[in-house]
Amino acid sequence: MLVLYPDILIPYAVIKNLGNYSGDHISLTGSTSAIISTQAEEYSDYSTDLIPNNTLKRKLTSSKPQLHLDKFVVKTSVEDAKKLDNQIARIFYGTNSPFIAVQHPEFCKLIHMLQPGYTPPTRQYIAGTLLNNVYTDLKNKLNGKMVCLALDGWSNVHHDSIVCVCVTDISDDVVYLVDKIDTQDNSHTWDYLQSLAISSVQYCKSLGCIVGSLVTDNAANMHKMRSNLAMNDDTSVNNIITYGCSAYLLNLLAKDIEVKGVKSYVKKIIKYLKYSHFFSAKLKMTGGKKLILPQDVRWNTMADSIESYLENWSIFHKICTDNRSAVQNDILTSDEDIAMKNRAHEYLIKLKKIAGALDRVQSDNYTISEVTSIWLTLQKYFENQAFDADILQKVSNRFQLAITPYHLLGYILDPRFEGKYLNQEQMDEALNYTNAYHPTVMAEIITYQAEGVPFSKYLFEEQTQLFTAVGSSAGIERLFSTFGLVHSKLRNRLGVEKASKLVSVFKSLNTIPKSTS
Repeated sequence: MLVLYPDILIPYAVIKNLGNYSGDHISLTGSTSAIISTQAEEYSDYSTDLIPNNTLKRKLTSSKPQLHLDKFVVKTSVEDAKKLDNQIARIFYGTNSPFIAVQHPEFCKLIHMLQPGYTPPTRQYIAGTLLNNVYTDLKNKLNGKMVCLALDGWSNVHHDSIVCVCVTDISDDVVYLVDKIDTQDNSHTWDYLQSLAISSVQYCKSLGCIVGSLVTDNAANMHKMRSNLAMNDDTSVNNIITYGCSAYLLNLLAKDIEVKGVKSYVKKIIKYLKYSHFFSAKLKMTGGKKLILPQDVRWNTMADSIESYLENWSIFHKICTDNRSAVQNDILTSDEDIAMKNRAHEYLIKLKKIAGALDRVQSDNYTISEVTSIWLTLQKYFENQAFDADILQKVSNRFQLAITPYHLLGYILDPRFEGKYLNQEQMDEALNYTNAYHPTVMAEIITYQAEGVPFSKYLFEEQTQLFTAVGSSAGIERLFSTFGLVHSKLRNRLGVEKASKLVSVFKSLNTIPKSTS
């Protein structure tokens, strides 16, 4: 049933449930009031015919609570709007999307369909206030944590020399970019890098986190910086564990044992197959696998390259045999060089073992005790395979550079290992270091080895420092890749400050913390 008024058609059910009737009008309550003139004389026929008088009087004089239009309207409170603004911004940060997309008509239409009455933030607001808020929340997560610090140099899209400082929270497997330094015209000497390391430790302290360890690559300036940092008079830094990146050293070990001629041999054949239209098509038609070229700047690509060549060798050999007239003479010669193929296969056996170790070591959550276990296993493998003395010496040299007394002590205190694969010389090295720098811990370590009573607080602090030290600085290398993705040629007007914040947030939003996995 409907009640008709000038220019307005109102359902009778609405009049039954909404408003107060008084005199010649109906007042609708809520956020909007509507006064509807009844004009009884002119529309008496409608009111008489459509609304029974006794029903209308009974309903209008009812004492039941009134309904409001608020129940029929979707509202966005100030708090809800803030939450929506923040979530929209996080989507843009996490996907590395251009902020201008927030003002695209189709995006605005989508938001209106999902939440009528809500206006999304502008790109300026996302790039400014919201970014600062999210970045501040991110830094607050470090409060009360003991972290491992890493720093390394890099050049951005404008070829500015930048030193990035990151920390790894081993408890959540998250790497945070906490600072960036524009070095301008300063050379990366060991003393300059040491000043940056000290200032970075102090900055982390201002964030509420404690730097327990410092890992860098093994360049000469970094190595000297680490050595001098341990002898620094500043008590806030001389107790920090410093060591080199094990992933970097494993990559160097792979180059140390390189078989002469294999790399150039494999590279020549793969380039010929990949970039020759005829042979590339033949390889695909016969079910060949993807070919990988070795790259010096990417770890483990040499192993992947040799493996891809050997997997495709039978197909490649058949293609060359069936199409001898179309194949270059030097490629035919290489195809028929079975001795070189066998040498490549022998080299791959060694490389695969190193590559497997490197893949694990460069993870963000491998501590120095776990890295020590990997190095010991690798060394034992090469010894058991009875490789020649030259290779064993190269493995031993890299082992000595990678494993410090900190590593050995962590390996002893880790309940998974308890130092079981250490020889007496290595055990003595760890205990001598402990006795020299942490004499109060010696009795506790002896108690631990004897499976005695619980330890004192001091040993737990020492263990925390050792068990939050990650084995490599590969996390900062991945941050450089993220930096290149965010601060790209298309977004080259981003300043270093804003780009570093976006990198930090992007990295955090695309990492699943251990606590939520």
